[in-house]
Amino acid sequence: MNEDRLTKLLRDHSIPDEPAAEERAWRVAHAAFQERDREPAPSPRRRRARLVLALTGAIVAAAALALTPAGAKVGDLIDDVIEPGQERAEPALTSLPTDGRLLVESAQGPWIVQPDGSKRLLGEYDQATWSPGGLFVAATRGAELTAVVGNPAAVGEPAGTVRWSLAADESVRDPAWAPSGFRISYLSGDSLRIVAGDGTDDSQLDERVAATPPIWKPSQRHLLTYVDRDRQVRLVNIDSGRQLWASGRYATDVKSLAWSRDGGRLLVLTNSFYTVLDDRGRSIAKGPTRGTADAAAFSPDGPIALIRHSGSKTAAGFSEVVLVNELGDERRLFSGPGRFADLTWSPDGRWLLFSWRDADQWLFVRPDGGK
Repeated sequence: MNEDRLTKLLRDHSIPDEPAAEERAWRVAHAAFQERDREPAPSPRRRRARLVLALTGAIVAAAALALTPAGAKVGDLIDDVIEPGQERAEPALTSLPTDGRLLVESAQGPWIVQPDGSKRLLGEYDQATWSPGGLFVAATRGAELTAVVGNPAAVGEPAGTVRWSLAADESVRDPAWAPSGFRISYLSGDSLRIVAGDGTDDSQLDERVAATPPIWKPSQRHLLTYVDRDRQVRLVNIDSGRQLWASGRYATDVKSLAWSRDGGRLLVLTNSFYTVLDDRGRSIAKGPTRGTADAAAFSPDGPIALIRHSGSKTAAGFSEVVLVNELGDERRLFSGPGRFADLTWSPDGRWLLFSWRDADQWLFVRPDGGK
């Protein structure tokens, strides 16, 4: 056996309990960052609007109060901030930076925001997600999963019109529409379930899974990625029931999963570190988040956008959005006090959209500096 052959075998061979060992190492480094930015605790805050999917995104900012219903108390929102946020922020969302539509979750329910800033409330639902072509929206309310019209111009029915609804035994959350449009995954209680895009053939895939939202691999095949009860990441062919691969067990909870656009890489995020797996479930990159990770997502052209927060559980702390390349090199895009959330790329990768909840703003950032 020559050296090249031995090197390949060692690289491809999974070390037992590798993810857990990696995470224990990163947690040691992460602990040093927990002593920074100790600040007085802010006053309690009410629930904010959550960005679900942006088809768009220099820095332009729009106040979240643009999505509150008519007659809402503006003072309640203005008084509930740490910092004023961006000085050039618009007082209302009058238009999106580029073409596309935005799906937003709020305390009132999901809204669809058009490029000209006009918006439509779909109903009193808890969560919502687009169908692949944006014609429909899958929404949850209590123990119900409902499909409603999302593009009235294309479908010929008013936005929010119910197409079908099914009742589950327990509360429903985190619906995800397969790229083909023919399957929807969702969590009901502790179980993972699959239903056809027309609301038929509802069935249980796994009786007990982690709380991490499952995601579909970009493919016309129905390949679903989820975290099981033992904190292992699994890729399963829904049609055949065959498991394609499973990762090692992670030592702490997996916060989120995200596939690259081409389906060649999977980003696994915990509070203290991230791992990039290839399409066979093997670790090909890893790194510490250097703070508490709040969100991460692949850009369409490769780098990872990461939101991290430094500060204790009782302090407002400080958040920043950074771009991380395949070598682990970082470039900061934006930073500010409080917490950022709801990280979303535009499909062309020219805009990055996230919410600055403590300042009641959305931020649309050009990662290339506006080039």
